[in-house]
Amino acid sequence: MDAAVACLLERGYAGTTTTEVAERAGVSRGAQLHHFPTKAEMVAHAVRHLAERWIGQFRQARTTLPRGGDRISPVIDLVWSSFSGPLFMAAVELWVASRTDRKLHATLLSTERQTGRSITAFFDEAFGEAAAHPRFGDLRRLTLYLMRGMALESILEPRERRRREALELWKRLTALTLAAQE
Repeated sequence: MDAAVACLLERGYAGTTTTEVAERAGVSRGAQLHHFPTKAEMVAHAVRHLAERWIGQFRQARTTLPRGGDRISPVIDLVWSSFSGPLFMAAVELWVASRTDRKLHATLLSTERQTGRSITAFFDEAFGEAAAHPRFGDLRRLTLYLMRGMALESILEPRERRRREALELWKRLTALTLAAQE
């Protein structure tokens, strides 16, 4: 699966072939066909593998968060590091391909829902008591939208400074919103 993800990153979905993945993984074509007879099956497993790795990153990183005090900044930085990394870019390749591939779309939708539940749980745990705020769900959703948008922009525009400034602004807006009483 790591070979499939690496291939997706380097060649995109269209350029990823079962033969290329087998070569990268160091397995015979027969062994590859035994486990994944079609590209669709291989990619479906790669999608699940990607999601598991991504969730694993969140779980591992959660242990590095400070206890008590202001957690907004470190949590948002942590989420951004995940969205600005290679696993998210591989997911983007699959999202685009799923627009015209019904089987891939169904697989992605199911996996994304599962991943979304894990990310929601991460946010709730990471923010602690602040997660009880009436606007917290909106902030969580907007944070994910912002991260996805910035990650997509980074494909074409390498202005990291602008994204850093946007993250700092988002941290301040999040803190203000969570401090306000509804």
